[in-house]
Amino acid sequence: MSNDSVKKNVPIIALLGIVVLVLLGSSFYFIHKTPHPQADKKQTNITPTKPAWTVKTSEFTVTPTLAPGQKSNYIYYINAVTATTKPGTLVLHPSDAGKTFSVPTKSVILLDFSTINSGKNFTYVSFSPQNIFKPSGKPVPFALPKNYLGGYVVYRIGIGKITVTQAQ
Repeated sequence: MSNDSVKKNVPIIALLGIVVLVLLGSSFYFIHKTPHPQADKKQTNITPTKPAWTVKTSEFTVTPTLAPGQKSNYIYYINAVTATTKPGTLVLHPSDAGKTFSVPTKSVILLDFSTINSGKNFTYVSFSPQNIFKPSGKPVPFALPKNYLGGYVVYRIGIGKITVTQAQ
C-alpha cells in the first residue's frame, strides 16, 4: 500500500471508529439507565418484626424428680398492654411456668402455689425494665387468698418477668 492510499483511508477509519464508540457508549448508557427492581428504593417494603418478648416461649414444665439439692424455678413472662378490656385477675400456677401472658393494666396477678407443699418454702421476685409491677419488693397492698404465695398489680404498659424459686 502506498502512502497516498493510507492517507485517503484515515478519515474513513477514524469515522468508523467514532461510530463504533458512539454505539458502544450509548448501549452501555441505556443498559445501566434502565431501573432494576432490586435497586428501586420505592419498592422496598420493610416489615416490622415482633419484639422478642411477644413470642411465646417454649413450654417449660418442672421435672417431677429433682436431683438432691436442686431447686425448682418457675418463670412467668408478662406483657402489660393498654386496658382495652376490664382489668381482671390472673392466677399463675406452677403448670403455667414458661408461658407469656398479655395482661391489661390495673390487673392483679396472684401466685397460687397451694398445690405444692401449701405454697411454703418458695420465694418470688419480679423484674421489669419499665417497672410495671406494684408493689416492687414490698408486701401486696391487699389480702391474699389462703395459701397464695403473693401477688402484684400491673399498673404500667411494658414487659416483665416473675420468677418463683423453691427455698431451702
